[in-house]
Amino acid sequence: LDWTSMLNEVLGVYVAGGFADFAVDMLPQYAEFGVQPTAQTWDLLLRMFGEDLKDVGRFFLLWETVPKDPRLPDELYHLALEMALLSRSSQQTCAVLEQMYSATVFPTPQLAERLAKAGRHVIQIHQQMGKFITLNRDLKVVAAKRDTALLQTHMDEREAYLAAEGLTVRSPTPEQEYRDRYFDRLHKQGVFKRPWLPFGEYLASKQKGGEAYAKRHDKPRP
Repeated sequence: LDWTSMLNEVLGVYVAGGFADFAVDMLPQYAEFGVQPTAQTWDLLLRMFGEDLKDVGRFFLLWETVPKDPRLPDELYHLALEMALLSRSSQQTCAVLEQMYSATVFPTPQLAERLAKAGRHVIQIHQQMGKFITLNRDLKVVAAKRDTALLQTHMDEREAYLAAEGLTVRSPTPEQEYRDRYFDRLHKQGVFKRPWLPFGEYLASKQKGGEAYAKRHDKPRP
């Protein structure tokens, strides 16, 4: 019998029914059954205090006890930042931002906009956002180097494969050879040859106005 899943189901019933006190009282029951709360357990409780009740005090009282390893979902960090902004405490907001930085979780554009308004006079929040900007730049540089190395590996593998067949990267593929033969045949058939015109008609076709000019420049309207 999976006691953890069963206790989480009971906890979910209390949360859905709005019985916050009973939901919190479920936490000691996990130890009674010899199991530990899971990520689903903390998710249910945090969302209840954050999204449903907007209870800043009990949310952060629970947030401080939640183990951060394994890493929590990004949505819960975003919820914690939203609750910190709701508390109007710069100290709590900076603490959550520091936790998000350690977990490599970036604020959403909406939260970043709220931070810019709420913390415009708080130097610590500006410093935290500067750390996020630097972190984002460093991560992008690492990702670009990794993609470049992977692309170079593929190119080296292709060159080695071609060399085994006595070819180089400049050697045309069978598709390219067929394409060249196809267009050579069209050229010989005169498909791309300009129609011959008497000299007078040729000069008229180069002048502005007239049917020839209209065919070249007029565009059909929808």
